[in-house]
Amino acid sequence: YKYEITDQLKEHGVRYDDDYHINVHVKGIDGVELDSKLVREPTVIFEAAKHDINLKKVQVNHIRRNLNSLDERDIQSLQSALHDLQEDTTKDGWANLAAFHGAPARCPDPSNPTVACCQHGMPTFPHWHRLFTL
Repeated sequence: YKYEITDQLKEHGVRYDDDYHINVHVKGIDGVELDSKLVREPTVIFEAAKHDINLKKVQVNHIRRNLNSLDERDIQSLQSALHDLQEDTTKDGWANLAAFHGAPARCPDPSNPTVACCQHGMPTFPHWHRLFTL
């Protein structure tokens, strides 16, 4: 996910192109600080600000439709796509997408704290589940 750090850079008198380091602190649902290596080191990408003057009206590419208002053709198309995804055994298939969420066998424990896992009831819940709602 993206996180806007412009205000933090300004607060510390740092420009985006200066040399700096970002400290990452990860806490478990019980409040105990975890090894920060559970998540990848952040990558900083500069994106120029967008100004209203440059905005153009473009056609929307993706529309999140209400499941209750799909017609029969759309329902069949969705069912077919989900079936194909579930049958896909490649790295882009259903099982690997679900494992990204955090298959129980891959979730960290004291003897293997190397994999991040979805924690329900936490602020990161929407980020973990975004993939499943697209």
